[in-house]
Amino acid sequence: MSVLVFCSSPDGELKKSAHEVVTYGKKTAEIIGGEVVALVLGEVNDAGSLGKYGASKVVQVADNS
Repeated sequence: MSVLVFCSSPDGELKKSAHEVVTYGKKTAEIIGGEVVALVLGEVNDAGSLGKYGASKVVQVADNS
């Protein structure tokens, strides 16, 4: 089972709380035997950096219109 976490990214930068929620999500995933999927809305320069904190996958949804 996967743990889905939402990561806030105002102004294109991830907040410190985004890294924290991924870390706690990773601990939860370890208990239930799953992985962490991080959901990021909007344009973010360093979304892939969430992998350092335990995200197995990062899904970024951006409006390209």
